[in-house]
Amino acid sequence: MAQPNQRRQFLKFVGAAAAAAPVAALAGDRIIVPNTPQTRDRSSAHKYKLYAGFLLLDEQHELPDFVQPGALEQTLGCGLGAPESRKASTYTESYDAPEAMAADLTFRMYGFNQLPKGVRVGACSLRRHHSGRILHANIAYEHYDAEVGDWVTSIGVFAQTSYARPYPLRSADAVEPGGPSVHLEKTQDLPRAGVHVINPYGDSFHFIEDDVLYHIDLQISDVLPRPEQLMAHLTAF
Repeated sequence: MAQPNQRRQFLKFVGAAAAAAPVAALAGDRIIVPNTPQTRDRSSAHKYKLYAGFLLLDEQHELPDFVQPGALEQTLGCGLGAPESRKASTYTESYDAPEAMAADLTFRMYGFNQLPKGVRVGACSLRRHHSGRILHANIAYEHYDAEVGDWVTSIGVFAQTSYARPYPLRSADAVEPGGPSVHLEKTQDLPRAGVHVINPYGDSFHFIEDDVLYHIDLQISDVLPRPEQLMAHLTAF
């Protein structure tokens, strides 16, 4: 049962910096925020890349000072801010179906229009700030794990309106030959240009559309097809 804990550690590592301030402009394939360099000097060029609103860097380098923190703290469970503060300033709304939740959102939500055999829709919920702003929404898809004796999440879809910009994603080299590593790959096989993160515990896909950040997290599971086959059924509600 160590794998879920390892997976949570990976999610803390790869993703998720805090929520974000409003975007100033869009230039080419990059979201530009105040103080974000339009060009990079040669000394820092090898440390990071800017792509489609994301900051791609490796585990050895700290976040550049031009990364803008969120206007509101995000609440994916691994964000910044004390848990008691999140509870005081936000609340959760749950739904019986993705379509019902999507009808209450102020932005587009993505999910899957065809599920693998044995996979069903699980929890659907959004997190709302006390001001009324929706911070994030998520849909969990689950399958029955006979070893665990319960339904477990195998696919998670998240949409965030509040996030760090540019949004950081980190790669990680294997510590030893053949050991686990994390690779970042640019992809055009999403509703917008995005990033495919390949890691020892599954795959995740990230893209930004209309100022909303989307994550699709796929666990390694015998019930799921290859990531590219599953992602072909990603659809907007």
